[in-house]
Amino acid sequence: MASITIKGIPEDLHQRLKEQAQENGRSLNQEIINRLRMQASRSPREQAAIQARIDEHLRQQAEAGIWITEEEINRFKHEGRP
Repeated sequence: MASITIKGIPEDLHQRLKEQAQENGRSLNQEIINRLRMQASRSPREQAAIQARIDEHLRQQAEAGIWITEEEINRFKHEGRP
C-alpha cells in the first residue's frame, strides 16, 4: 500500500477532520482515505450535479428562513447511534 505525506494542513481543517473521524468511528487516516475514495470515484459532472442540488436546497432553505447548522446535521445523522 502506498503512503503520502500532506504538509501545510490548516489547523482548523485538521481539527474538523479529527472531530468528524471520531463522529464516524474512524481513525483520522481512515476518514481521509474514505473521503478521498468517495471524491475520486465521482466524475466532474457528478460532482457538479451534486453541488448544484446542494446549492439549490440551501437557497430554498434560506428563502424559507430555515437555517440548519453543520453541528445540527451531524447530530441528526448520528442520533440514536452508539
